Amino acid sequence: MYSNREHLKHKEKLMEEFEGKCAYCDSRVGVTSHPIVEHFYPKSLYPEKIFDVANLLIACQICNISKAANFPLDSDGNPQLLNPRTDNFENHIELTSDGRFDGITEKGRVTIDTLNLNRPELVERRRYDLIEREYYSEKSVKEVDAFDVFSESLSKIRELNVISVGNGAKQYFNNLLYANAITALESLLTDAFISKVQSNKKYLRSFVETFHDFKQERFDLREVFERFESIEDKAFKCMRDVIYHDLPKVKGMYVDTFGVELPFIGNIYKIVFVRHDLVHRNGAKKSGGSHNISSDDVTQLCDLVESFVSELKLEMDKV
Repeated sequence: MYSNREHLKHKEKLMEEFEGKCAYCDSRVGVTSHPIVEHFYPKSLYPEKIFDVANLLIACQICNISKAANFPLDSDGNPQLLNPRTDNFENHIELTSDGRFDGITEKGRVTIDTLNLNRPELVERRRYDLIEREYYSEKSVKEVDAFDVFSESLSKIRELNVISVGNGAKQYFNNLLYANAITALESLLTDAFISKVQSNKKYLRSFVETFHDFKQERFDLREVFERFESIEDKAFKCMRDVIYHDLPKVKGMYVDTFGVELPFIGNIYKIVFVRHDLVHRNGAKKSGGSHNISSDDVTQLCDLVESFVSELKLEMDKV
């Protein structure tokens, strides 16, 4: 008898294996879409495969409903749907510049039609992915020195901080400068990290071996060369996707990847929460009232982040 406990255990393992995404459409599940334990060979048609782990996938509700017992076979009795476990979708399906999927092979075309993989929301998401990919392919952090850019940003913030602004706008102006000082630090942490990894393959390897998200990766031995060829692109995407004002996580990345010790982050970490209120709550505190940022506060923050970055640079220069 197949118990609920076994079902949940399989679901947890499958969510990990497929990185929390639908095996068919690659949409993230578990937030707005309930993850479904999907049987590639439908239960109603192949009851003998119900308990076969190799037949289990994670699917979003829409793909699961679209597929249901729709399982077209070719003249030899083989599935015409692509199996996420054994088929490379890129060999059968092409992504067009407008975010749509086109079938290269008959299996690709049947899979697109059966699962409705050109749903408007999927096409829109792919368009955004293409824009992001194009943007980052054109941007190289190696072209500039991240520490020079940070120093220039802090210099401009200090210059603007002494400008006389009308009383009615002064508070908003101070809020913008204060938040921008943390943004400058966040950009420095991002670009300095990626630039250093780009400079030497040993740091790329160190990042891949220690970064938490990669520790969750599971793949079949047959995929080893395919994974190896794409590891660099995936690693840099992970680096860019990190929220760099999550200072405890970023500190761990610097320590694990480069073997450096970041300066004490506690004081700046407190400021990150203030910056969140300024940017996302128009200065309002969750506990009530508003932040009253003065020009002196902006100066003190610039001094704080500048000191932090100076210590960081000394550490990074040792690498």
